[in-house]
Amino acid sequence: MRRLCPDVPEIDDLLRTPESAISMRTSEMRLVPPSGRPLRYDFEGVVLDRVAHDEALVELAESSGAHYLVSSRVESVETRRYASETARSTQRR
Repeated sequence: MRRLCPDVPEIDDLLRTPESAISMRTSEMRLVPPSGRPLRYDFEGVVLDRVAHDEALVELAESSGAHYLVSSRVESVETRRYASETARSTQRR
């Protein structure tokens, strides 16, 4: 993930995938574009067991204090907005 998201310093902490959620490791990626000519790229990655991965995310979130609700829907979201002001000076140092 570091290669895909080099500007996210916490990427390894954000995407902690347990071994139990990994169904296969890959060493390449193959794509077939509309031209029909297959493309092959060296690419180390993993194929996830989506159910196991999602369950691990729920456990991680709950261990950090989140509440996981099922059979629910979001009706509204409140956000805190931050504003900043920039002062410009005509004086030079």
